[in-house]
Amino acid sequence: MNPRLDAMDYQRIIEDAMEKGDQKTLAIYEPFANKVTSLGAWGMALNYCEYHCALACGFKVDYESHLNEYGWFDFKIKPSEVVTVWKPEKRRKKEIEGAALQRVASIELAHLPNGKWISALWCIFSRSGHGDSITTFSKQFSTRQEALRDKLKDIVYYTDGEPESVVNAVKRGITELWGSDEKREPVQLELF
Repeated sequence: MNPRLDAMDYQRIIEDAMEKGDQKTLAIYEPFANKVTSLGAWGMALNYCEYHCALACGFKVDYESHLNEYGWFDFKIKPSEVVTVWKPEKRRKKEIEGAALQRVASIELAHLPNGKWISALWCIFSRSGHGDSITTFSKQFSTRQEALRDKLKDIVYYTDGEPESVVNAVKRGITELWGSDEKREPVQLELF
């Protein structure tokens, strides 16, 4: 798999091979065809990319055992650690459909078999929020600190427009977290 190509590039390669009747190229991608839905080249490209990204992460995976009921290659990576950057001391009393709003900023980290680290951010503030999850497509970092730092910068971005009390509390959380190890470079907090 060429790391510079994405699923849309592979879709074009597959569609060209279909148009030209290039059986040699089609033989490479055919095992990745989504047999439940008829998404053709797009389904093959997505399954091909996710499977090969899992291999690039260092996982030893059997393609067939990870196909879900819809024919998609579905590989989940469990976080090895969750770092809470900020959580308000007082919970909001306002409820939505019986569930209290949970305001939090946390980062999931996973150490991959290939030795790299990936991260994902989950944050909900008073006016904004963001959530993603760790996947085979997540950007890989050489160290835990690099993966953590990447998401700390994102938290700074998502606090834009929040009340000063939230911004200051998040800023303290980042400083405490990053300042706990003297060897680490400080995170630039220029957006505050």
